[in-house]
Amino acid sequence: MKKTVTIRNIVIGDGQPKICVPLVGSTEEEIVRELGAFAPGSFLSAADAEKISLAEFRADHFHALDNYEALDAVLGKVREAIGDRVLLFTIRSAREGGCWGEDSDSAYYDINRHVIERELADLVDLELFSEDREEIRSLIALAHEHGVKVIMSNHDFEKTPDNSEMEGRLREMESLGADIAKLAVMPNSKSDVTRLMELTTRLTEDGMTIPVVTMSMGEIGAVSRITGGVTGSAITFASLEKSSAPGQLPVAELANALDIMRTLTQ
Repeated sequence: MKKTVTIRNIVIGDGQPKICVPLVGSTEEEIVRELGAFAPGSFLSAADAEKISLAEFRADHFHALDNYEALDAVLGKVREAIGDRVLLFTIRSAREGGCWGEDSDSAYYDINRHVIERELADLVDLELFSEDREEIRSLIALAHEHGVKVIMSNHDFEKTPDNSEMEGRLREMESLGADIAKLAVMPNSKSDVTRLMELTTRLTEDGMTIPVVTMSMGEIGAVSRITGGVTGSAITFASLEKSSAPGQLPVAELANALDIMRTLTQ
């Protein structure tokens, strides 16, 4: 039986993949504008807005990330706007396609620790290949003490590694104590896409004991973002105004595609 993770009233790992939207504004004003998507009368229909289960605060884009007062204030506004949806806090490093370019990971750990201790998010993203394994283990333990879940991630923007390497990365996330394992890779051929989807199916059917999130990036990998109901990938990412990774579909398009997939696979 597949293991699920329940955060607020969202069950991750059961049924269709849950839709997560990234908030990538660099200022509070830009983030508040993005949050308008959750308000009545926005460019999103009420039906499409209801299909969003998670909002990801991409903290690496936020210009005042080192100012805890400003960070706390903007996270409070995000929480108010998204209601009972899951709030995911992410600092994505430059080495994995983000904007966080610090030479040392110490500030990365400190900021995540602050968010966890203040319980400002429901879910935090921690990168598998962070420098200090003991710090990562400590943050995972701290998160669980505070009722915060951990999604551990790895992003490869150059290639789709061989199957044993991809499986090894996901299983390492599991062994470190993550609640959800996430892997995003870049395909160089259609067969790369199908390899990832086949691996995801195998691991979610009888391999992993935690929910798995996988995606093949870019245009040819876009199909992997809508097939989680078949492969078992538990979360899929859609864009509001700006995408945070190659191949992300706008929310309305992704929601429609997931509805079609649901109909075809029932």
